[in-house]
Amino acid sequence: MRSKSASPPRRWVVASLVGGPIAGYLVGHYKLSGPSARDPVVGLPDDDDTPFDDISHVSLLRSLLVLNVVILIAYALEETVEATGVKLPLFVVCLLVAIVVTNSVPRLLPKLEWPTRSRSLALISDLSLNVFLAMSLMSMQLWALGGLGPALWSFSRPRPSRRWPISSSPCSRRLEETIRPR
Repeated sequence: MRSKSASPPRRWVVASLVGGPIAGYLVGHYKLSGPSARDPVVGLPDDDDTPFDDISHVSLLRSLLVLNVVILIAYALEETVEATGVKLPLFVVCLLVAIVVTNSVPRLLPKLEWPTRSRSLALISDLSLNVFLAMSLMSMQLWALGGLGPALWSFSRPRPSRRWPISSSPCSRRLEETIRPR
């Protein structure tokens, strides 16, 4: 007897595999496009008066120093938080300490150069995110999807371009009207 908890993830995988090609076809068929890419906002100063900083060894090491100091404070504070009986993961304590430090140090010490919205901090955050995603993908149990092998293979095959049949129901006509380019 199969448990009901195993069936929803399979439906989600199949739905995402079916939805992707259908959406790709509709976007290509109706020549749809999204908004053009906006200018980057990460690593740029708040106002135009401040000079644009470039990534240097000093700015990169300053950002790493601030991150390490915040993590050390969070480690020390985590023991205090745990002693009060509140159970928080360490990363939550690190986030809270980083929020407090980032909002208080530039106000208390205005002459101290703080790496907020700097390109070096943006580089470190991009690198950290990419490492996290790589570790997450490597730890996935892809063999758990082994039972879906034939279904995955059938959806991943390239198919000749053809028009998808759209029924004449009012719902599908409404969908076709909303996605048709103006």
